[in-house]
Amino acid sequence: MEWRIIMGQNTILPEKERNLLLYSNYIHTDEGFNDLIALLKEHPKVKLTDIVTKSDLTNRIINNHHIWLDRSRAEWNYRKINPVVTNKELLRKKWKKCALCGEPTRIEHYIINKHNQREINVGGECIKQFMGKEIGYLSNKILKNPSAAVKYERLVNEYPEIRNILFNDKDFLSRTKLILPTSYCTSYKKIHKKITGQLNNYFNNDLVEVNTMELERNIRIYNNVKESFETYYKKNEGDFAYLSRDIINLVANQQKEIYSELVQTMQNNNGKITKDIASKIKVESFLVAFSEAIPKFYSEDFMIEKCKTGLIDITIYDHQLPLNFTISSSIFIDFFGGFIDRDNKKRKLKHFCKINYSSLQTRDTKTNEIIKNKAIDLLNSQGYTSNYELSYRDIYGISPEKDPQFDKKKYRLENLLDNLSIFRVSSDQKLHVWTSSQLLKSGKELVLNNDEVTKREVLKKLLKDTNLFDQKDLYTYINNELELKK
Repeated sequence: MEWRIIMGQNTILPEKERNLLLYSNYIHTDEGFNDLIALLKEHPKVKLTDIVTKSDLTNRIINNHHIWLDRSRAEWNYRKINPVVTNKELLRKKWKKCALCGEPTRIEHYIINKHNQREINVGGECIKQFMGKEIGYLSNKILKNPSAAVKYERLVNEYPEIRNILFNDKDFLSRTKLILPTSYCTSYKKIHKKITGQLNNYFNNDLVEVNTMELERNIRIYNNVKESFETYYKKNEGDFAYLSRDIINLVANQQKEIYSELVQTMQNNNGKITKDIASKIKVESFLVAFSEAIPKFYSEDFMIEKCKTGLIDITIYDHQLPLNFTISSSIFIDFFGGFIDRDNKKRKLKHFCKINYSSLQTRDTKTNEIIKNKAIDLLNSQGYTSNYELSYRDIYGISPEKDPQFDKKKYRLENLLDNLSIFRVSSDQKLHVWTSSQLLKSGKELVLNNDEVTKREVLKKLLKDTNLFDQKDLYTYINNELELKK
């Protein structure tokens, strides 16, 4: 591969990025980076001209250096004691140099590698540009000037919890164990905003001292609010209606389109889901939790065998015959999920099957056979018989014993006829033909619903959908179908 060196674009790893990689732990613990480490040690900044003869390494750096840098940034945290120090010297030459860019810096940000405990001093500009989310946030949003850094350093030593309040807890509500009711969220946001407002005012304005009495009172309120969350968790954790954060996060990843609606609905419903929002959740772990929470009295009617994304496998017993179906989780929860809204009235499986028969997908050939036979039995009860025999000679124009392609043709014919059911009725000379899918659809309507009204309705639809043939037309139809399937 050939690389063109464009003016101003020769450097692919500037000094700051090169140093960050060298200080990071993971490239030193992975032998796959040995060639990269050797290169970084040899060159203060990496240019394309330095490695143009090493095509494999060049490709790796060009394609992956952004990923490497992200991993490196994630390794660092502020040290706990005196994380930010202001050099009291006025002369620039007496300031310490930034470990990344090498420039003297008056505001020294001390960070520690989480894996090897190495400590380095990083200047304010490099903190903003190259380090992790926390460090950049504090530098850009909180410590806006040198005096702010001094105040922060002093105050955090006296009140260590301030660090969490300012950074770790700013997105706290998106990490709670359970979704909290609106009233809890409002209390948290109010006190968090009050504390951060007070601190920002102190850090970045000409206030000599912080109002410690007010700050301590606000911190106590803040801690009390968070303690109330723990009480809430203990009371409701394990209750199906209060979804775990694991399930909430899966919804955020797999069903982004409903995530905001789900959270808002639960907050407005005292932290609980509703049946309406539950019917929209397709995450497998949620469906498993639903199947475990469904009232036990439904076990008389059906068994939930398995849950998959957006689908539930159930077994229904019709006159002790097991019928295996797959149904949309949305349809299933919408019908049987009343208990989620504390409505414990039992819904009738018979009614569910009647209104959702077209959504019941069979899972095995045995179920197909049983359901198809329901439609056939209905036709038989009305005088329709299916003992009509077809003539091989009339279909193919040759007797089987003289046909050298008999086995091949017989196989194709049997496959076609497996999907057709041919009936006669004494009051009609015509042949009535239904496909297996037509009989299966009609048979589903008869699952748990064998009353006379349903039978009349199903029979009416069957007769409306039948294909009528005389014998000659039937053979023509079969021949045409066989030609199409060649």
